[in-house]
Amino acid sequence: MEIAKLANQEIDILKEWSHLRSCGHSIDSAVDTLEHNYRIHSQKHGFRCKCCDQEVTMVLRKGSPHFRHQGERCPSADNYKSYINRVNNYETKEIHSIGRIILRVYLEGQLKIKGVTVEDGYMYRTLLKIVPDFILTFPDGRQWAIDYVTGKKQDDTYRNYINKRTNTYKEFGFKPVYFIDSSWIAEHPDHSMITLYLAENQMRVTSSKDRMWTNFIQEYYDTFGEEFVHRELFKTSSIKKLDPVLNIYSLAYVNPNEGLAWIQRLIPYSKKFGYHVYRSTLSLDQVTTLSADMEEFQWWDENEDQVMIDTLNQLSAAFENEYEIPQNEPEAPISLGDNFQATAIDSVNGFYLKGQANTPSSSAQTLVELINESMDVTMAKDLVEIINNLKSQMSREDLVLIRAEARSVMGKLSEHRNLPWDLREVLIEIALIT
Repeated sequence: MEIAKLANQEIDILKEWSHLRSCGHSIDSAVDTLEHNYRIHSQKHGFRCKCCDQEVTMVLRKGSPHFRHQGERCPSADNYKSYINRVNNYETKEIHSIGRIILRVYLEGQLKIKGVTVEDGYMYRTLLKIVPDFILTFPDGRQWAIDYVTGKKQDDTYRNYINKRTNTYKEFGFKPVYFIDSSWIAEHPDHSMITLYLAENQMRVTSSKDRMWTNFIQEYYDTFGEEFVHRELFKTSSIKKLDPVLNIYSLAYVNPNEGLAWIQRLIPYSKKFGYHVYRSTLSLDQVTTLSADMEEFQWWDENEDQVMIDTLNQLSAAFENEYEIPQNEPEAPISLGDNFQATAIDSVNGFYLKGQANTPSSSAQTLVELINESMDVTMAKDLVEIINNLKSQMSREDLVLIRAEARSVMGKLSEHRNLPWDLREVLIEIALIT
């Protein structure tokens, strides 16, 4: 193990070794410094195992300093042996070692305030078949297995190993999360295509933002037709989907030394290829921060909702130009009257203010009735503000109904529905509310 207790302190021998090396110390100089600082404490039996509290001894093996049990081995000792074997066999050792130390700093910095503990995987109190880099333990008992993946293995053996690794974590009740070294990123310069190692498809996830992208690209399909979207968005005349239905997935790439991360959203094309949907560049601070509901990391940027809207508008303009859709003057929206608008909006506000948000869909139904092609833009903007202010009190079912109604009122562009474009833009905003 790399961390041991010394009285009321924790000594991370690998972290100190890496710091010395990064400051320019030679291997021999780093060994001499650690010998000077800690050998006497080891000789006096001062180091104890964090897991079982037995005595451990400092071992300054060049390149892999660690602590070794002196007495009966506890699960952490065997887990550590398994862990080191995994790293040696499947990772780029030096890159992984330094990156893991940095990643832990970010995880601890972002998760401690949420009451989530970050622990080296080998310190787990039960013998593990495959040992992750870190185990996160949440206040409610949930646990995540975190791995920083650096080894470039593209054969079936490695793919099968990643699959086994994922399934093993799930068997132990862990949620697996993979941070992939940024050197794995590959995108075709002229096409919206990315190339994948065979193992990469085993590490993808579906986040709440991925589900939002899935719904919105389905809206593209419904509005313009798949052939047009594939050509304009993915620069291809056809698209082969790995799954029978459209699904967007994410892969998280990181460069710990630079403190940066990239979230790649893709549609799988085959085991080795995928279509690029969107890639966000984020700080490592953000991608190690939990979402408000503590169910996922915040693997998205603030601009993605606007990107969806802009993409729809771009496709709309290209579609109109190609098919020469007539630009008829839209009919003037029918005013519902200030009294009706005020009364309706007050009824929605009042519903939530009275704490009745869990009453089955009454509030959603009121909002759905307000969303129609005859409303004016001012009222539509008022509704956006109301929904955003009250959405934390709404059920997921309420929001699904509201979004569906906005999409229904928008209709397909091919239907030539004469909605004013400023109203259509507000309806798009309502259809994106989560």
